[in-house]
Amino acid sequence: SADELWHLLSAQRPLPLRFVLHQSQRPNGSLCPCLEVDLPKHGGSAIDHDNVSQRQAVCTVTRILDPEHKMPYVSLGGIFAASGMSIIEGLLRFQIAPLDYQLSLAGLEPFDDIWVSLKLAAAISSQLGLSGPLAALLDPKTRPAWSLDEGRTGISFNWRVPASILDEAKYSTASLLQTDFPQVELLRPGEQLKLLVSDQQRAEARSRSQSGAETNRLKVQLIRCSTACYAVWLDLTHAQQSLDAAEHAQDPEALELEIRLARDYVSDLRVEQLPPLATDLIEWIQLAADPFSVVGDEQKGPVRVPALDRLDRAEMLLLRQRDEAKLQSQHSSNASLHEVKQALEVTILIVRSKLVTLHKMQMLA
Repeated sequence: SADELWHLLSAQRPLPLRFVLHQSQRPNGSLCPCLEVDLPKHGGSAIDHDNVSQRQAVCTVTRILDPEHKMPYVSLGGIFAASGMSIIEGLLRFQIAPLDYQLSLAGLEPFDDIWVSLKLAAAISSQLGLSGPLAALLDPKTRPAWSLDEGRTGISFNWRVPASILDEAKYSTASLLQTDFPQVELLRPGEQLKLLVSDQQRAEARSRSQSGAETNRLKVQLIRCSTACYAVWLDLTHAQQSLDAAEHAQDPEALELEIRLARDYVSDLRVEQLPPLATDLIEWIQLAADPFSVVGDEQKGPVRVPALDRLDRAEMLLLRQRDEAKLQSQHSSNASLHEVKQALEVTILIVRSKLVTLHKMQMLA
């Protein structure tokens, strides 16, 4: 129908940009200038940006403008959330290498998140059908755009809001912070624009940062635990694949090497200490404000992530019957191929159960 077509076209229109001054996590408390876009939550309707209550029910995607790292960094957490995915589900679905994301950027970042390059954020957004709404934020032509806090002398820019949106005579930090705009307009090479930042504006950024840090404690802990568990999952599955490949190749020397590597890795891992621990769950449950009111119907992504499937009866039985002493013996230097493979299988089940816990906790939160 015409209404459905309008809704479809509306959902793919580029969303307006917003300039925001966050406080960085550097010791000197310098500002971190950013561009942001508000995506509707998964299954939600288009956002009325004049409606304050709707602005609170959004997934915000942040792009850091500070030029220090020579590339724009974008937060993936909001992109995953807008697609109905947890952090761990997104990492598993796209198999993002640990070297391709950062939790922190040496204090440059305004908060912990999955920070990735503009290019990777654009590629993932495209696969999730968000290229349209995020077109202005992730436009590769704006890659050179930067803003830098220079303390008392203000903030320097090599870009501006188009004059048709914000008149030059009214151009100031205050007007820029209050204006939504459709695109970034780069200045000519070598040109810069400088805007003063008042003490009040710096204080507001600091207050907002402190308030956000308290509000997002659960989110940050889930991100940290998810990435730690995800990295171990990648190592374990790689070890399992290497062991199977060496076994099928019937190369005794290669098989012996893979047995030793897998045995040593599982032995050194101390999987029982891998988050989330019981203490983590207790704290998370307390931090999650009335989670049952926000669960609703379970939303699943369009692509199945097998690692997050519920453990079946056989897998649960294997975990319940796990003999600690026997598992320790499988770590010994005399462990057979069968024992090492079984130890690896049990360890993978333990880590997988933690992945599922992280996924479910984030969807509840």
